[in-house]
Amino acid sequence: MPLVSAVGRKPSYFDLYGQSALRYSDIKLAYLDELAKIMFTVSPIEGSLLAAAKPIDDKFKKYCDLIIDICEKLGFVLLSIDGVRSIESKHEMIDGAEWFYLECVQVKYHVYNCIFNAKAVSDSVSVLLNDLSELGYKKGEIDLIKEKKFRSDFIQKSKNKEFSEFWEVCGPWLKNLGQFRDALIHRQSIPVFFQYAKDKMVIDLRPAGVTIVNGKETVNFELSGSNGTFSGANFKFKGLDVIAPWKLSYVMPNDIASYDEGARKNKLYYHDFQPILEFCRLAFKQLRSLSEIAFKETFNKIATP
Repeated sequence: MPLVSAVGRKPSYFDLYGQSALRYSDIKLAYLDELAKIMFTVSPIEGSLLAAAKPIDDKFKKYCDLIIDICEKLGFVLLSIDGVRSIESKHEMIDGAEWFYLECVQVKYHVYNCIFNAKAVSDSVSVLLNDLSELGYKKGEIDLIKEKKFRSDFIQKSKNKEFSEFWEVCGPWLKNLGQFRDALIHRQSIPVFFQYAKDKMVIDLRPAGVTIVNGKETVNFELSGSNGTFSGANFKFKGLDVIAPWKLSYVMPNDIASYDEGARKNKLYYHDFQPILEFCRLAFKQLRSLSEIAFKETFNKIATP
């Protein structure tokens, strides 16, 4: 069952979820309801039975916009989980090499979206915290992941122990997320591979050529991989009607730097890769926690007389 469906939280004008996929899930972010009660006033629309919500004070509007922006981007990360999980649940075997290769492309689409939007959540949280604590940082300096001084100044001024503990545990993972995102914007592809569940063999499935026999085209695909390592024995799919009863999942490198070095030396092992579905799930978990820390900080700021 998908994480997001049409059955879930009913649409409401009186919340901070905006057009987020979270609105239609059973996920409820901490402090959003409390913030909405403080920030909004509901006024009847003249000549109508409807009512409109608007910020009580103009100074709340920028907080509303930032919080909605965070929720919408976090919702996109959630949709990435749904996309990858849906593809993986369709099959437990390759039932056509060309079709399976296309599925690989779709998984890459979802993980790219996950990386971009997860980093975007962090950037929006950075802007919100910069404003709340009146740190005075500008543009590119406002970055929790990249800028150590920005993080230190926020911790020092806000005395936010919860964020300090969060960063100590999750900081390395978020820095790695930032490196994935930087690789993408600087035109470096993040490869997607398959992993055989039984012995963890990592497989690179790619077109190896087309042969024509009696006027009929056959697409050949090459699977390169061997038990426990990334390179080795080669296998062929002849045509599109071959069934290989291998239960596979999609994987990506643990990090860009190690993958590049391993590829240059032709020394890549199964433990150099991570399941893409778990990466997307962890991205949502980490960025949700970071967002809720920011929402709590916002609540403490505006709820204090």
